[in-house]
Amino acid sequence: MGNHLTLAVAGSGKTQGIVEYCATLPIDRRALILTYTQANQAELRGRIGTLAGDHPGIEVMGWYAFLLRHFARPFLPFMFCGQRICGFNFDGRPYRMAKGLCRFLDLKQAAYACELGRLSYELIDASGGALLRRLQCIYEEVLIDEVQDLSSHDWEIIDALLNSTLDIHMVGDIRQAVLATNPRSSKNKRYAYADSIHWFREREAKGILEISGIGVGPR
Repeated sequence: MGNHLTLAVAGSGKTQGIVEYCATLPIDRRALILTYTQANQAELRGRIGTLAGDHPGIEVMGWYAFLLRHFARPFLPFMFCGQRICGFNFDGRPYRMAKGLCRFLDLKQAAYACELGRLSYELIDASGGALLRRLQCIYEEVLIDEVQDLSSHDWEIIDALLNSTLDIHMVGDIRQAVLATNPRSSKNKRYAYADSIHWFREREAKGILEISGIGVGPR
């Protein structure tokens, strides 16, 4: 087991590889599959239902839903006592000099999508390790499809996951990188789109990530 990245071109069966890998998991294995776009989430749910529908521990979730459910909503009080998230603001942005809670939530207490990665990452430290411990109790491994769509503080979150006890498996095609979870952010801009290969190679050099071509399962 361990942390693994598969880089392959479009049409090479990356998503199907995830599905087939999940079908081989023990029935009691707890795995979370993450992806950014709603279309890919629907496709994964359909394929998982067909090939691994008898595995109750496999869950498919969007990236924003993942950050809201396991980072922002349960752990917001660690940074802002007595506050809670009441919605999700996909298109809005805080004003430029916003600080504190208004940096992350609008007037209706909805979380800004563009700041959700930063908030989630900061909550990892603010929780004193409780956030990652909770995540490790819920899942044993996390699989991320179309990983090239991540950006900004998402890379800091992936770093934390790679250094946890979770097994992290990622698949993607950096040459197909046209979407981004937060394209306007300057955070980790040097790893944007196709340049994410440098982020992966740096983790490979540190010995916390193995990179290969086609094939999804742990090495």
